[in-house]
Amino acid sequence: MKRRRLRRPTHATDSNVTETHDEYSSISDIPSSIARLVGSHKRKRSRHHKPTITPSQSESSVSTQQQGQARTNTVCSDREIETTFEDDTGSYGNIFNVVSTRKTGGAVLIKGIELYTDVDYDVAYEVYTKPNSFQSSDTLRDLSTWTLIADGFLVGLEGKLNVGTALPSSEIFSPVTIYPGQTQAFYVTLTTPDLRYVNGSALGITDVGETFVANDELAIQSGVGVGNYPLNAQAKFFSPRVWSGSIYYVTEEEPCPTSDSPSAPPCTNH
Repeated sequence: MKRRRLRRPTHATDSNVTETHDEYSSISDIPSSIARLVGSHKRKRSRHHKPTITPSQSESSVSTQQQGQARTNTVCSDREIETTFEDDTGSYGNIFNVVSTRKTGGAVLIKGIELYTDVDYDVAYEVYTKPNSFQSSDTLRDLSTWTLIADGFLVGLEGKLNVGTALPSSEIFSPVTIYPGQTQAFYVTLTTPDLRYVNGSALGITDVGETFVANDELAIQSGVGVGNYPLNAQAKFFSPRVWSGSIYYVTEEEPCPTSDSPSAPPCTNH
């Protein structure tokens, strides 16, 4: 499918513009479109990808516990799901939901991300997560209710527009498990207003919580831009915003799909 191109303004940001119509003073003000989660995909895109994973993150099997029964599943093929690396605005951070679209089978294990910044100097990043939709949380602005899964420094690729920057392989990324049908919220932020993303209205997104991209394992929804660092009770939100980035993940299978299946990726040991 041909990707829609954006007319890129001169480094517009959410932090230096007035968007009172997009700003939410409380989480209850944010409209919910979760019921339309998988029913109206804006587009579908995924591709197989093998990200760089540090030895502490490498594993050939993952032990999980679901419905009270312990089991060990085989981890199959590294994959990637990407939203877009086009941008027309930016700020400090994004909050968005990732949903497992699997109806059966094992969990999805998120093992890394790429984000988009277009500066060529060191910027500090932080990645947080919490279970369930961020729209259902009454403590959205309370950073203590989020779990920090990655932090460090990276350098963007100035002059190379629409190119993501992977988190450094030397930094630890704590894997996040999402079981079939479950929703997980993510908060990706820099300590400076250099994170680039997209105003959802430019891509046909009208509400927070709309599915922007999905495949047979994951869906990434539109979320909000965060106009402050750190996240706090006075944080300004702008919506709808589409996070510009990629998520690296692996899947659990019982058993792993056979290599002679035309639609099944081969099993790999990490």
